[in-house]
Amino acid sequence: MVYSDYVKQRILFYHQSKKNGAEIVRNLAEEGYNASKVDVYKFIRRYKESGTIAREPGSGQTSKVNAEIRKLIEDQMQKNDETTIQELKQLLKKEGFDVA
Repeated sequence: MVYSDYVKQRILFYHQSKKNGAEIVRNLAEEGYNASKVDVYKFIRRYKESGTIAREPGSGQTSKVNAEIRKLIEDQMQKNDETTIQELKQLLKKEGFDVA
């Protein structure tokens, strides 16, 4: 699970306050945040290894928009900055790109 920086700071606060995983999850739930013990422990382990709450570079999903698609979109927006997303999708399909 991906946590916001605020939730990560809260996890560290509770961890440094000598709370165990179940207590951390319970306290976060009282604050309105969903978390699991497994994810809390994984985050604490990663924090101890890296010393930072930031995500590792390269983590996350890779972009489906490559340089060629980006260029087509930028060119179209230069021609007509009121182009809708539906029109962009049609343009990309016409150019042979698979878009959702």
